[in-house]
Formats: sequence, structure tokens, C-alpha cells
Amino acid sequence: MEEKHQEETGELTLVLALATLIAAFGSSFQYGYNVAAVNSPSEFMQQFYNDTYYDRNEENIESFTLTLLWSLTVSMFPFGGFISSLVVGNLVNKLG
Repeated sequence: MEEKHQEETGELTLVLALATLIAAFGSSFQYGYNVAAVNSPSEFMQQFYNDTYYDRNEENIESFTLTLLWSLTVSMFPFGGFISSLVVGNLVNKLG
């Protein structure tokens, strides 16, 4: 019986991208981590946003804008994890 070897190309496939997306956004671990680690310093981070805005504009940031900035910060955390999980394989192969 003759074995045929297929050459591995090491490229990103649709199945791999979808699996990474589901693992990054559909995981209860991700939700728990966001609640525990990201939301814990929320008062300090919002105060930092407000202080920075005040230093630049000499007025306090509006409550709605502050809430929007914090919501974007919290929601970008899993998105960054998804993007980095797609990129890290190439970085490891190139940099070791």
C-alpha cells in the first residue's frame, strides 16, 4: 500500500478562523474573566479617563461619554484576544 503525503502549507483556513472566533467570543471563561479582572478596576479607569479629559479640555467628561468609553474598553478585550490568537502562530514561527 502506497502512502501519499500531502504537503502542509500552514495557512489560515476558514475552519480555524471560525473555531478561534467561537472559542474567543462564545466562552463562559471569557465572560468570567471580564467580570473579575477587567471590571474590578473600573472606577480607577473611569477616573483616569475623566482626569485625562479634564487635563486636555478643562471640563469633566459627560456621563454618557464616560460610560461609552468604558464599554468600548471592556468589549475590545475579547476582540484583541481573537486577533492576537490569529497572529501569534506566525510570530512564533518567525521569531521562535
